[in-house]
Amino acid sequence: MWEISSGQPPFNFQSPEQVISLITNNKREMPIYGTPIKYVSLYRECWQQDPQQRKKYLASSNLFLSILLSS
Repeated sequence: MWEISSGQPPFNFQSPEQVISLITNNKREMPIYGTPIKYVSLYRECWQQDPQQRKKYLASSNLFLSILLSS
């Protein structure tokens, strides 16, 4: 989802090993300026380290659709 707002893959200039290290150390890309707050909140919920804390797919897709429709 970050890729949609940025137009590029996350950690685009990092090696695969560096990306693995960043993600396992709970590092994420910064939100792109101008990205709607609700959208940023949604993708941050999807990034939770603990899978039990992540928003479920159906809830995520419904929220994503409502964000799109309200824009």
